[in-house]
Amino acid sequence: MLKIPTSEKALSPSLESGAPDSLAEHFVELDIAIRSLVEAMVLQASRWGDFFECFATCTCLLLFLYCRQLRTVDSTTIHAATSDVTALKAIAGLNFTIRIIADTTTDLNDQLARRPHLLASCSPLTPYSAYHCLMVLSNFEHVIPDADARFHAIFSSLHFFAKRWNVAGQLVLKVESFLASPDSVQWCFMNE
Repeated sequence: MLKIPTSEKALSPSLESGAPDSLAEHFVELDIAIRSLVEAMVLQASRWGDFFECFATCTCLLLFLYCRQLRTVDSTTIHAATSDVTALKAIAGLNFTIRIIADTTTDLNDQLARRPHLLASCSPLTPYSAYHCLMVLSNFEHVIPDADARFHAIFSSLHFFAKRWNVAGQLVLKVESFLASPDSVQWCFMNE
């Protein structure tokens, strides 16, 4: 059974730490609860359509936490062979989240190709999950295994979502704009 963290410390960053951006270490219980919830949703394959919005929200939150955690480390330590424990934890968390988004969006696209009526139960949160995942892959492709293949699979999903929601089409354009000129486009998870 999923245990939702109830302690205030688990839900709020410590003001005494001196590092307000180092969210992951102060949100350990929340991280564990979100991962458990994501796992529980994935294991409910027969009811998967019931969980799209919750899944997308959870994965976006995990991406946010880990990207913010990477902001607290020296950017030169963000590489696959780093010895920086904070960077390693954030990279591992991003890899977990990206892997599960890639797998589920690919699975969702396969299901939707066979049964398009399932798209009706999705909400625009689902494309946002794909969009944020694409931006993480674009910014951290050097530390995420199979980043290129995952990027293309998720980008294909986002294009498919654009058939249903105009916002997904706008997100496709934002990704394309970022890819064309990465230095001129700001992405909120790393800059807020």
